[in-house]
Amino acid sequence: MKKRIFLFGFLILVSFLIGIFFEKEKPFPYVVLNNHAVDIYRSFQPKDMEPKQVINDPKNLEKYLEKSYIIDSYSLPLKSSLHQLKDLFKRPLVFKGGLCIANKILFLTSGSGDTLIIDINSNKIISALDLIKLIKIAYEDLISIHDLECSYNKEKEGFDLFLSLEKTVFKEGVQKYKTQIYSFSVDKDLVDIFLKGLVWESDLGNINTAGRLALNRKNQNLLISFDDRVGPIKNKGIYASQDLSLDDGKILSVSLKNTTSNIFTLGHRTVQGLHIGKGDTIYSTEHGERGGDELNILERNQNYGWPINTDSIGYETYVNNDRQIDKSKTFIEPLFYWSPSIGISNLIEIQHFDKTWKHNLLISSLKTMSLYRVKIDNRKVKSVEVIKIGKRIRDLQEDKKGNIFIWTDSQHLIKLEKANNRLDRKAYDYSDAILSQCLDCHHLGDTNITNTAPSLSNLFSREIASDNFKYSSALQNLSGYWDNKKLINYLKAPQTFAPGTSMYYQVEDNKKLFLIIDKLKEIQESGQ
Repeated sequence: MKKRIFLFGFLILVSFLIGIFFEKEKPFPYVVLNNHAVDIYRSFQPKDMEPKQVINDPKNLEKYLEKSYIIDSYSLPLKSSLHQLKDLFKRPLVFKGGLCIANKILFLTSGSGDTLIIDINSNKIISALDLIKLIKIAYEDLISIHDLECSYNKEKEGFDLFLSLEKTVFKEGVQKYKTQIYSFSVDKDLVDIFLKGLVWESDLGNINTAGRLALNRKNQNLLISFDDRVGPIKNKGIYASQDLSLDDGKILSVSLKNTTSNIFTLGHRTVQGLHIGKGDTIYSTEHGERGGDELNILERNQNYGWPINTDSIGYETYVNNDRQIDKSKTFIEPLFYWSPSIGISNLIEIQHFDKTWKHNLLISSLKTMSLYRVKIDNRKVKSVEVIKIGKRIRDLQEDKKGNIFIWTDSQHLIKLEKANNRLDRKAYDYSDAILSQCLDCHHLGDTNITNTAPSLSNLFSREIASDNFKYSSALQNLSGYWDNKKLINYLKAPQTFAPGTSMYYQVEDNKKLFLIIDKLKEIQESGQ
């Protein structure tokens, strides 16, 4: 019996080590098996479907409002409105996609190509379109939509859209991948949309999980990102991101005048954010591995070091990814990096939201479900503020009124605006006798990793165990939002409500219990 247990454990260990080796080195038949796995997954997806038409009776975005609540940032109270749009998308959820804003119109595409046109002035959803149907790509060949960029053409009085996507192509029985950029035109009345054609496509190669776009209207070009996950190229002894003959690990500049492309920067892992800000400064955000998510300022022809010069630590080790390939090269250091990683995604430079935020960067995160407000002075990061949103954020944009629109993996469109009615909120007296015992451990405002207990702010609009505090599994396993009944039951008998919770203090006096509930509501209504 002991021999069998030992043999079983040994086989598990060997399988685990083989898995790590295949993931890291990708020897034959790793790519073939991976391609077959993708095939099997795609075979279960729906086939051809008819595109949706223009909505004859435009629906108000508010119809899809799930909830609104106040988020308390360091300098401003923010109103967050969550709109659940999944019922408007006919294809199964595919992560990625993106949004853009031009001339008061928001264009939003899911990872599967379902696209909405929304008038953000009137809050009307004008159209629901299928861009993949227009391109005439078979759905089973589509991996995902990477990103969407747009601009308003004053001369033609219409909109120009640019869409990047990843598709699969079989060549001589082997599955390869291709990144493509398509352009569309939309008339000013938002009735007719036309496919102008294929702008650019990559050579057949490895799958690209980046594909972020940045449109430079002045220079008439598009920047597009390519990731590098292929490992060392053994014949040349260098990594793909450092090989000028490959797109992997590069940001390319694509001319809209003649559709040619050239390498803009190299030495990247997975650039998930691109933004052209004030003075044509180009910012990028980049995934590391277990650590080393980066914020960079991009300069043409510069090398950003992956995987030679990086703070990233591999998933299977605690050893820094310092490969010692060529230390004679000069690499550009990141403006800032996060370790451990935050699952970084896209970013914008704030222009209109508030004068105290002007020219700050707002960086979104998948892993921590947060926004990061980054203050920069003279190309140096001065401060970073974390703003908890609670959803995996894929993309974000700001309109000229200062509203910030956020696209999430849960198919929520979140509108973030300044809560002007909360700007003159009253300060709460921490010596209040009703909450004195609660505030011995708890606090008001944001929750940080150093807090001994979670915040009591905005309890009645918050999912249970949803903020930054590290909750017990007892609370993490509960679903729903805090309300009167749940809070009363928890405060009266925490171990009965959530067996195993770290809270043992009980409010035994019913009168005091209801006074605490009323006081927490009063604080929430005051914006504290």
